[in-house]
Amino acid sequence: MNLLIQLALVCGICLGCEAVVAILPFAFPASVLALLVVFLLLLTKALKLEQIDTLSHFLLQHIPLLFIPVTSSIINYWSVISDIFVPFFAICLVTMVITYGATAFSVRLTIRWMTRREKK
Repeated sequence: MNLLIQLALVCGICLGCEAVVAILPFAFPASVLALLVVFLLLLTKALKLEQIDTLSHFLLQHIPLLFIPVTSSIINYWSVISDIFVPFFAICLVTMVITYGATAFSVRLTIRWMTRREKK
């Protein structure tokens, strides 16, 4: 499938989730809802992996671009962050280690689950 068609598909899902969140009586992040919807669509095979494969590879190859706005924001707010740099850095470091650990555990668990599934 063409990259632009895949992008339109994913953007359509995101736009639909934005509409759903707008009518919900409570606050809920539309991006989280979109991730859940894509997951459920893939799980039920209503959306095939091939339909978003090219886009996902493209986005993963260009993911460093997503960190540029965050970095520039940190630089812009350095006067605020400099007063609390040590706690800020410690929190970033601890959360990074926890995230890496959780990711490594999830990958190991997924690989173990997939190998058991292939053996059956």
